[in-house]
Amino acid sequence: MKLGYAGLIAGILFISSCRNKTTEVTVDGPIKSFYLEQKGTGLTEGMEMEILSKIWYNAKTKNIATEMEYKTQNEGSTQIHKSLHISNEEGLFMIDLTKNTLYKLPKEANKDEFTGLDDYKEQEFITELETRGKIVDREQYLGKTCIVFETEEPNDNNQPEKTRYWFYKGMPLKLDSPSRKIETVRFDENARIPADRYVIPEGLTSLN
Repeated sequence: MKLGYAGLIAGILFISSCRNKTTEVTVDGPIKSFYLEQKGTGLTEGMEMEILSKIWYNAKTKNIATEMEYKTQNEGSTQIHKSLHISNEEGLFMIDLTKNTLYKLPKEANKDEFTGLDDYKEQEFITELETRGKIVDREQYLGKTCIVFETEEPNDNNQPEKTRYWFYKGMPLKLDSPSRKIETVRFDENARIPADRYVIPEGLTSLN
């Protein structure tokens, strides 16, 4: 499982409510699939950013759907950008929902940030973490017992800053640093995800 939130920040809020429904099943053993919702704040190029994101992941098929709404504020001006990325058996589809455009890449172009979740071994994961920082505690978050991990990571100005992660079975559910904050507000472990979640929407303009 790769450290970081790159794979977790993706999603938008404009899919019909019936497609958002998932069913949480047994949580014994490694994570086989999940649905999560996150919110975050941060600074990028001097601008304040708010992020709302959703992710649907199936470890068996490696299908990922990530939706995101970015809101940036700079000198009194607010801009909103909405995107949807879908990785399925046909490829990686990068969809700009603000411009209603689609760009397709080969499936191998997608980095699976969640590789290893379905084969999670806690001691191996802890050993890997300890090569990158230190484990400071175990805490409950969203009803899950999480490993609290502390490390240093560069901020937007490439300056190191203390960063804490809350990991559950290798999955980062929370991040806290002086310049970035990300919190999972919903996490359905081993959720049954509808197959149409990974279907490409119609009516998009292809950029390929």
